Amino acid sequence: MSHGSSSDRGLYHKPFLPGTKQLGGVPYFKHGYGCAVKLPTGTIDFDFGKRGEIDGFDEWRLIRFAGLKLFEYGFPSEDSLKECFKAEVTAGSLVYSGHILYYITDAT
Repeated sequence: MSHGSSSDRGLYHKPFLPGTKQLGGVPYFKHGYGCAVKLPTGTIDFDFGKRGEIDGFDEWRLIRFAGLKLFEYGFPSEDSLKECFKAEVTAGSLVYSGHILYYITDAT
């Protein structure tokens, strides 16, 4: 899977949704390379990939997403999630985009 080249780096870093706004009554905050969307069930914070992908992640975002439910996702602590993340990078299941995010490698 290709995640763009260095020539399109920053394409989605443009301030197209500046500051805190609302869309359909849902508050969001545009920041750096991404956006934080405040939902009734919690805040989803994501960064766009080089070409606008929204499926990239890193350990920090996984920890924030899991919040107090780490145990429900099978991790007794933040450190155990970090260890698992690093192990999956080493195993080749996760690949660094060269930008700011990791992606699940193709299962084919």
